This record gives sequence, C-alpha cells and structure tokens, in this order.
Amino acid sequence: MNYRANVYRFGYLLTAILFGVIITVIKYQGYGVADHVEQLPLIYRALDSSYLISDFFVNSASTSVTRFGYSELLAALAGKKENLPLVFFLFTMTVKVSISTITYLFASKLYNSSPLSGVYASAATMLSVTFSQGWNAEIFYNMLMPAAITTPLLMGAVWATLDKRIVTSTVLCIVATIFHPLMGLEAGFLLLFTFIVVAIYEKRLCSQYLASLFLSFLLLVLAITLILYLEKTGPRLSSDQFIYILAYLRHPHHYLPSTFKIENYYYAAAFLLSATIAFVSRRVRNAGYDNGIAFFSIAILLLCIGGYLFVEVFPSRLWTTAQTFRLLYFLKWLGLVVFAGNIPTYKFRGWKQLALLFATANAIVMFCSQIIIALTSRVKSSGTTGILTDLAIVTIIVVLMGLIHPLLQLLPWVVFLLLILLAANYYPRFIKLSVLPVLLVTIVLMLTSRSLRTYLTAKKDAYNTKISNYFRLDRKSYFASSEIIMYIRKKTEEDAIFITPPMWGEVRLFAGRSIVVDFKAFPFQDNAMKEWYERLVNCYGVPQQSGFNVVGDYNDNYRVINDEKLLDLKHRYNFSYAVLYINTPTGFEVMSADDKFKLVRMPQ
Repeated sequence: MNYRANVYRFGYLLTAILFGVIITVIKYQGYGVADHVEQLPLIYRALDSSYLISDFFVNSASTSVTRFGYSELLAALAGKKENLPLVFFLFTMTVKVSISTITYLFASKLYNSSPLSGVYASAATMLSVTFSQGWNAEIFYNMLMPAAITTPLLMGAVWATLDKRIVTSTVLCIVATIFHPLMGLEAGFLLLFTFIVVAIYEKRLCSQYLASLFLSFLLLVLAITLILYLEKTGPRLSSDQFIYILAYLRHPHHYLPSTFKIENYYYAAAFLLSATIAFVSRRVRNAGYDNGIAFFSIAILLLCIGGYLFVEVFPSRLWTTAQTFRLLYFLKWLGLVVFAGNIPTYKFRGWKQLALLFATANAIVMFCSQIIIALTSRVKSSGTTGILTDLAIVTIIVVLMGLIHPLLQLLPWVVFLLLILLAANYYPRFIKLSVLPVLLVTIVLMLTSRSLRTYLTAKKDAYNTKISNYFRLDRKSYFASSEIIMYIRKKTEEDAIFITPPMWGEVRLFAGRSIVVDFKAFPFQDNAMKEWYERLVNCYGVPQQSGFNVVGDYNDNYRVINDEKLLDLKHRYNFSYAVLYINTPTGFEVMSADDKFKLVRMPQ
C-alpha cells in the first residue's frame, strides 16, 4: 500500500464514510435505553407541553438550558413522537459519519496529505477501546446523547485551532454549547488558551491574531454570561452540598479519580505512553500542528490533576463543575490519530501495517506492539528473516487480541481491514466492490426484518402491544414485557403520580406517567438538585454509599416500606399509586401483579 497514493484519496474518503455507517449499524444501542431515561421525557415535553405536567423531574429539567437545545432540536426534526426512533437512528449515523470523516481529513493533513494515514486513524477512532477514566473508553456514544452531538463539532474546533483559525474554533464551540453547555464552553476557553500559549511560544502573537483573539474571547464571554443568566433559578446550594450531591452521590464515575477502577489506570498508562512515543518518534512531522497538540495535551493533564486536588482534597465548586476528566476524551482521539496515522510512515509490508492498526483495538496490545517494533527495528525487512519477523509480530498481536477479546467483538475489525484493502488496492472497482453491497444488504435487511422495520417506523400498534418493538429493549429487560407497565399505561389516569422503586424512571417513557423521583434522572439546577436529593432521602432513606452502588441500599429500604410510611409520603407528594416489591406487605388494594412487583392504589 502506497503511503502517498493521492490517486486513492476519494476511495479512502468513501471508506471513512462507510466506517461511520457500518459502526452505527453494528453498535447502535437503540432508542429509550440507558441515559435516554432522562433525555426522552424532555423531548416529549418539547413536543407536547402537557406531557407529564405533574412530574418533578420533567418540570424542573425542561426549564434548564442544560438539555434545552438537544431536546428542542430533536423535537423539531421529529415533529411527532412516532418519528423519534428513526430520527435518533439517522442522527446517530450522521454523527458517526461526521466523526470518521473529520478524523480522516485531520489525520491526512497532520501527516502531510497522506490519505492512508487518514483512513487508518479513522478506523482506529471508530473501533478502538482506549481507557474509561472520566468518560467512555470508546471515542463516541453508541446512542444519541447531547455529548454525542457535540463530539464532531469539538473535533472540528480542535482542528481549526491547530490550523490557526481561532474564530472558527470558537464558533464551533459555541454551537456545541447549545447542545452541551459545559463541554462547549470548557473546550472553547481551553482551545483559546492553547492558541495564545502556542502563539507566544512560537513568537507569532502579532497584530494579525489580536483581533481574532479578542473576538473569540468576547464571543465566549457573551455565551457564558447568557447561560449563567438563563440558568439562574433561585438560591444556590452550599459548596459542600453541591459537591456531595453532584460528584459523590450521583456521578463519582465522572468526578472522583479515587473511585476509578485500578485496571483502568493500567489501560490509561499503556495508551498514553504508546501515543506519546508515537508522537515524539514519528518520522513525518507537521510543525504547524505539533506544538498545539503538545500544549493542548499537557493542559488537559494538568486540569485533570486539578480535578483531583480541588474536588477530593481541597473541594471547590468551580473545579467540580468543570468535570475535567471528561477532557481526556480529546487525548484519546488525538492519541489514536497520532498512533494510527503514524503506521504507514514506516513503510512496512501492508499486512504488517494492518496488524499494527489492529493492535489499537486494545491499549495494552497497542503498547506491546510498540515494544515489539522497537525490539525488531534492526531486523532488515527484506529477505526471509524480515518476512519471518513480520509474521511473528502479526501472530503475537493476533494471539494477544484473541486472548483478551471474544472473537465476536473483533469481527468489525475484519470488516474494516477488508475495506481498507479494497480502497488501497482495487480503487477502480471500489464502489462496485464495497458501496453497492453495503447498500444492498442494508435495504434487504430493512425490507425483510419485521422487528427492525417496526422499530424504525415506530407504529402506534407496536407501542401499545409490545414495548420492546418501539424501544428496542433487550429481552432480559423487565420493562420489555411488563404487564404492570401496560396496565399503568392503559388503565390508570393520565395525570396520576406514582411512587416506584428507585430505578424506575422508565415509567415516564413506557407508561407515560409521572413519578415522585428516580435515581437516574438528574436535574442540574441547584434548587432542583436539592429537591431531588430530599425526595430520594424521604422515599428510600439516607444513602450510605455513592454512585449507582447506592441503588442497592435504596432497594433494600424500599422493600420493607410500610403503609404508614406510604401514607406519609402520599401527603408530601400527592401520588395515587405505588409500585411495590411483590413481598412487601401492604393492606392497600392490589391492581396488578407479577412475580416481582405489584401495583397498589393509595386510599384517597
């Protein structure tokens, strides 16, 4: 495969686009799953102002700018609830195609117009698992979330900053702020700081940049002022209360490095070392980008150190709000771009290059491949010895990967590597060999798969008869075939309020009813956070643990709730029904039951 094969540029770009399409089809988690529990109700409210008018979370969160742009955009695109599953699927594909394409173009430019470097980086970005500190180990979400929409925008902002287009970078960050205020503003100020530091270091902070810097700073200040004004909703929590509720109780997996699993630090060290070695030792340099990447990366690492010191050691509300460990996302992306994009520059045999690309699927194997390449660097590539050495390297990488990951998880890599081979070696027939079959298979699946067709079109009858058709739930999910949920939906008053177990936020979606509180759906305004915490304490007890570990305690307390406690809570929150565990004793009328839960009517 030719490193500077410009004739293949269109073939590689098309390959990068296909990466985004294929990974969406393979890894898309669906609609109404995971974090959608706290996102979809707000979109439904944007579509219908009367939706769950008695629900505490929906009422408080729908007035916050935190999720406003995301909810309003998707509501406008869908027009009605039945269209949302298809909109979510297509928007997710658009986001992933954008990520794969931006990565391809950025990496190609970083490595002096090398399309092969670009497509390697694009493949790694779509498939590699890095480390999970602060955020996902993958570069993107496998469902549509506010953070997912901002991802390609912020990637473009990083590229624009390195390309000395700071106003473009700032505008992209402000657009991202519409969907995720924290990520957009934080990235905007960090990239502006990086631009200034690099300009001073390179002694080019002259008048041609001063106007752009002033405009960028002004835009960011206006954006943050507007958001703070719109988000002002009453008295603020004390710093101790704010930090405890946000970081310790609800989101320790994002904020508290002392709670991160130890093996994740091994993966982080292996990945960052591999990326650093590749960055420092790579043969093809880009003077215009290198300093920016280095300073930006160092700034993120310093912010993460601050995120530990000023959240866990010397707690600060400002540092806690910043959620600095989320910024490691940029290091993961840049690390994959640098490492994978560097592979073609060594001019190894094609199959050896693909094996090194395959090694990026796991951070430990990625680091091992660096060591192996260093140890065999003096072996001449030509001749029998070179071929045998390369075969040994490929074998070691494949065996290590097979020991770590199940074969089924590695199948997408096989597809991606085959597409790269097609693009590199069979360009004249590339469209016929790759695009048309992919489109044909997609169309056939859409036409022949009743469940997929039902899910994407979201027929009303599917929603009323089997929830899993509409929401694409796993068969193991209790809510996929819950008779209690269907009873609530069909035979209870639309304006009724329910008290439920602590992780039953799905009642809002699947039954269309208001609930008192749940642990998953979290409002971000101070007064709403306080009310959310008080409701949890009143309904489920004082938490003894942090994060989702507390759900076990909440469930244990809720299992033994008595009628006297329920009546007291009813006077507080005015609910008409309670979903209880089947073994929880009660004298109230049972309306519906299964082997796990029962629905009781509260006395008026």
